[in-house]
Formats: sequence, structure tokens, C-alpha cells
Amino acid sequence: MEPKYQRRKHILFLAILVFAFVFSIVIFDMLLYIAELNTNPAVHSLNDSFRMIESTYNLVSEEVAVYPITSAGRILSLSLIAVSVIILIVFAAQVFALLQIFHSRPLFRRLEKDIDQDEKELLSEFEESQVMEQEILDKQQQIINYEEDIIAKLDRLRDEKK
Repeated sequence: MEPKYQRRKHILFLAILVFAFVFSIVIFDMLLYIAELNTNPAVHSLNDSFRMIESTYNLVSEEVAVYPITSAGRILSLSLIAVSVIILIVFAAQVFALLQIFHSRPLFRRLEKDIDQDEKELLSEFEESQVMEQEILDKQQQIINYEEDIIAKLDRLRDEKK
């Protein structure tokens, strides 16, 4: 795969992960608000459910929490934490893959330069060998012409002696 295509693919995937993270926070917060609205007297607005999630993130026990939370709300909050951790792990893996691509680009350029240099050296050696081969062929033709001249002279000498 082309490096540019790989970079774009990883960046797009990172953007999708960020969107999924924000979207999951909003969805879980709304679900928490709906679940806690009728059962928890501390919940009056959507901001209260955000504070409940915050207290769950801080891993505060129910007795110490400023905003107490029911078991359904705690399950939703812990589910949000689990989804967030999974998204964070995938996000970190994608960032690592993207960093590898950016790190490997100079290496590929160096290798490409080395390959180009080796290719030029091989091409120059090949051209030299072609020149040598052409010289050998020219000398062979000269030798053949010289031998034909000698044979022609010998034939004339034989014809003169007859």
C-alpha cells in the first residue's frame, strides 16, 4: 500500500475514533439521565448526569459521592468507562501505527536513494561491459577481415604459381 494512502487511512480512523468517543459519552450521558431521572432525586438536569459520570470516573464510593447514583446508573457509567478504555486502546494503537509510518518514511527514502545509487552503479558497469563487448566484436571483425586478406593473398600466390 502507498504510504500516503496508509497515513490518510490511519488519520481517518483516528478521527472516527475521536467521534465515537465523544458520541459514546453523549449517548451514555443521555441514557444515564433517562435512567436516573425518575429514581434519583439528585438528578434535575443533564449536567447532573455528567457529574455522576465524573464521580464514577473518579471511582468514588456511593457514600462519598456528591451525586449519589443508582445501580442502573452505575452500570451505565461503568459501561461508559469500559467503552472509553476500549476506544482509548484502539486510539493508542492507531497513533502508534501512524507514528511508525511517519518514522519509516525517511528510512524508505534512504533505501530508495541507496537503491537508485546501486542501480546507477550497475547501469554504468553494464554500459562499460557493453562498450567492451562492442570493442571485442570490432576486433573480431578486424581479425576476420585480416584473416580473409591473408587467405586472399595466399590464394593469389597459389594462382600465380600454377
